[in-house]
Amino acid sequence: MATILHLPDEILLKIFDFLYYVDDNFKIYGNKNDLLASRLVCKRLATIGKRLSFEHITFINDIKGYKRLLILSQSPAANNVRRLSCYFQAFDTVTTEYVDRVFGWGHFDMQKVHEMYELQYLPRNRQQTRLQARGLDMGVLNKAIPSFERLRAVNIMQDFSDRYGDMFQILDPHLRATFACSPLGQRLFEAITGAISDSQIGIEVLQLGHIEDNKHFHDASVLHKLNRIYQPPMISIIQGFTITRRGLYQQAFRRLRRLRIRLPLKVDSNYNGLSTFIQSALLLEELWIQFNYQGEQALTSNFVRSLKLSRLRILRLDLVLIEDSLCLIDFLGKHATSLKIISFRELELKTGSWETVFIEMKKLLTLSSVYIRGAFETRKVMEIKSGLTEHGRTVLSDEAIEDFIQCKTDDNPFDLLRSARRDFPPHSGGDWQCWDGCPYR
Repeated sequence: MATILHLPDEILLKIFDFLYYVDDNFKIYGNKNDLLASRLVCKRLATIGKRLSFEHITFINDIKGYKRLLILSQSPAANNVRRLSCYFQAFDTVTTEYVDRVFGWGHFDMQKVHEMYELQYLPRNRQQTRLQARGLDMGVLNKAIPSFERLRAVNIMQDFSDRYGDMFQILDPHLRATFACSPLGQRLFEAITGAISDSQIGIEVLQLGHIEDNKHFHDASVLHKLNRIYQPPMISIIQGFTITRRGLYQQAFRRLRRLRIRLPLKVDSNYNGLSTFIQSALLLEELWIQFNYQGEQALTSNFVRSLKLSRLRILRLDLVLIEDSLCLIDFLGKHATSLKIISFRELELKTGSWETVFIEMKKLLTLSSVYIRGAFETRKVMEIKSGLTEHGRTVLSDEAIEDFIQCKTDDNPFDLLRSARRDFPPHSGGDWQCWDGCPYR
C-alpha cells in the first residue's frame, strides 16, 4: 500500500511548504509546530524538513535569545538560515523610569499594574543592563551572523504584542513613542550592519519596522488601527542614519534589492540621513515607505528630489503625507524608464493636486502593474477616492484611477466625479443625511 513516504523528496518538500513557510515579505503561512511535528515521524522526514525548519529564524533580544542564536550559528543548521527576524523590546533605564512614572496613572487596578511592573518589567531591565554593560549582545551578534552564509533577508522591529502582557496595553499609542525612541534599536541595527559588512553575506531584503500589507481594508481607519497597535516605527534607527556611515552601508547592503521602512508620525525624521542610507543600496529595485499613521510628518520636497535610484522598479507608498505634488512628479519622471510597478494607498498632499499627479503619471510612465486605493487628500480635503459611493450610487469603481493611469480608458476619474456631483450634489452635513429622505437615492 502506497504511503506518503513513497513520494520523492521534491514532492515532500512542496508538501512541507504548505505546512509552514515565510516569504521575503516576512508573511507567515501555516504553523511551524506542524512542520516540527512532521520531522518526528522518521529520519527521512526529519532530514527533508530540516532545511525548511531553519530557513526563517526569529531572534528576541533577551538572554535566552542570544544563547539560542549562538548555538544555532555553531551548528550545521546555520547554513539553512535565509531569513532573520529580530524582535527587540526596550527595557533600558530611561524607559524603565518612564514606566515607573506612567504605569498605573489613573488605572482602575493599581495593584495589578504594580505587580506587572515588579515581576515582568524590572527583571528584564536588569537582564538588558547586564548584557549591554558586558557587551555580550554585540559580541554574540558579531560572532553569530557571519555564520549564516545563506542569509538573504533581515527584518528588525520592536514588538509589543507577544511578550509584554497586558501591561503595555494600558498605554495610549502616542505614549508608546517613548519606547519607539529607545536607543536599543540603533544599537542592534549598527551591530547587525557591522557583522554583515565584515562577512560575505549578501542581504537582498531589509525591512525596518512592521509593514502592514493588508490590501483588503475598506477605509483608512482599518489600516490606521492595524498600524498603531503594538508596532511602532524604528525611530532610533532612522535618527541614527548619518552620511559618515555611507561606506559601511554600501558594504553591508551592496546586494540589497528590496527595502521597506516604517516611518514615524510626529517625531522629526532624519531625512538627510535616510536619503544617504537609501541611496547607499546601489542595486535597489523596490522601495516601500509606510507611515504608522497619516498625519503631520511630511516627506519633504528636498528628500523626495534627493533620491536617485537607477534600478528602481517598484515603488510603494502607504499613509504618506507629501510636501507638494511637483516633487512627486519630478521623482516619478526621473525614474520613468525603470519604474514598472506602483502602489499608492491613502496618500495626502500639503500643496498641489492629485489630478495633476495622476495625469502626469499617465503621460510619463509605462507600468505593468498599478494599485491605487483609498482616499487621496490635499490639505486634509479628499480630492478623490477609489471605489467611491455617494447617495448609494457607485461614482468610481475600485479600478477607475488605475485604468486611467495605465491608459486602459480615457475617462478622467476626476471628470467622472465632477459630473456625478454636478448631477447629484453631496450633502453638506455628510453621508449620514442620505438616510433621512435623500432625494438622490
